[in-house]
Amino acid sequence: MIRRCSLASIVATLAWWSPMAAGAGPESRPADDQKPPVASRAVPKIPAWRFASTKYQVPLIELYTSEESASSPPVERLLANLPRDGFGFDKVVPISYHVSHWAHLGWTDRFATEEFKKRQQFFVEANELPGPTAPQMFLNGQETSDRGNTLYMTLQDIGRRPPPIHLSLRVTLRQNGRRVEVIGLVDRSKIPGPNRDPSIVQVVVFETGLSSMVSSGENKGKTLEHVNVVRALAPERPMNPSDDLMHFGVEAPIEASWNRDRLGVAAFVMIVHDASIIQATGGLLDPAKAEMIDED
Repeated sequence: MIRRCSLASIVATLAWWSPMAAGAGPESRPADDQKPPVASRAVPKIPAWRFASTKYQVPLIELYTSEESASSPPVERLLANLPRDGFGFDKVVPISYHVSHWAHLGWTDRFATEEFKKRQQFFVEANELPGPTAPQMFLNGQETSDRGNTLYMTLQDIGRRPPPIHLSLRVTLRQNGRRVEVIGLVDRSKIPGPNRDPSIVQVVVFETGLSSMVSSGENKGKTLEHVNVVRALAPERPMNPSDDLMHFGVEAPIEASWNRDRLGVAAFVMIVHDASIIQATGGLLDPAKAEMIDED
């Protein structure tokens, strides 16, 4: 279960983003003669990653997929090939939710949850579609059947648009990698006017490099490869229309079955009235790219 981070963690993160704001400037340092020197004590280090939206809009792809459907693997390969074709997380954030629509036939998907199924139904209704299916892909909250070069051209077009907001994350692994903590900042100070559409911000934890030997459904007997599979979905955090800045934090336990070296985190902002996604950011928690910081 994902839960909110403590206020202390958010304050500590703001200090990490901006040391001067935390009173770390020279004027805040005590004089040498104010107190006697004390023996220093080693501060535990934890891995941390920073992700931030670029100076352009970063689109979000949400794929609803199922191990039960023979049509799903080709679309999952499309997501897997995005980095190879020049679309890394700085240009698009692709995540996949597993759903199960044929349980009455005895078909199962080990990554599917009712929560993801309800989320898919929400976007189906927002798009006024006849019903959910798998695979089904939404780009910035709108259903799309674009594939290949057509999809790439659409992503490039979105990636040229000025950002409606900026979204920044700090992600840390705590308790020896048993818990992930996400602290975020939404900045929409550049949006003119006081009347802004009500919005929410949401965070997901995903895992890539997964595979399954499928025992039922149309893919029975096949080994399927999966990328960026959503493992945990945080509750929505509402944003006040008048706020320029919003700080938020969530945390989630890392289950023993997850490979923490293949985990990732993504966050996105959605306009409530039409379910459109206006900004996204995120990436993989690559151990080789972690910054070791002092534990808060």
